[in-house]
Amino acid sequence: MRLVLRILWLSLLAAALSAPAAAAPISKSTVNTLCAALDAAMVRNDIEAVGKLISANARIISTNIVDGERQTVSYTKDEYLDALSEQLESLSYYRYERKTISIEIVDKGRMAIGKDRTIESMNMDGVRLRAVSTSTFIVELVKGVPLVTSIIGESTVMEMDGVYEI
Repeated sequence: MRLVLRILWLSLLAAALSAPAAAAPISKSTVNTLCAALDAAMVRNDIEAVGKLISANARIISTNIVDGERQTVSYTKDEYLDALSEQLESLSYYRYERKTISIEIVDKGRMAIGKDRTIESMNMDGVRLRAVSTSTFIVELVKGVPLVTSIIGESTVMEMDGVYEI
């Protein structure tokens, strides 16, 4: 009887040890690490690396204000990455800097809502531009991996005189 109980206990122990561990809840540190990876990918113009940080079903809404006119576009992940790739390829100079303003952990660590500010400077078709953006982004666990699932941003784009240092 003891042998049967030991075998049963060992079987339960083995099953428990082999079961996948529950994903750790999202923390501010998790979000900061994800944002740092995203920033590094943007600085390198590495669209593939950016794509690895965004969920397949992400919702991305971008509002651009140019000369006082607003244009809002909604993207799927693939559309966003294609648009980003095309834009970066058309630039002769590009600088990027992003700062996280706030991170709020919600739903017992299953989600984080962040706010950030981005400043970009670039040359496009011989014109020096600067874009100042504010965004709200959501990070969620997708199959246990923290990924960006939503970005809603607004950018003001303006021409620059001279050189702008970020």
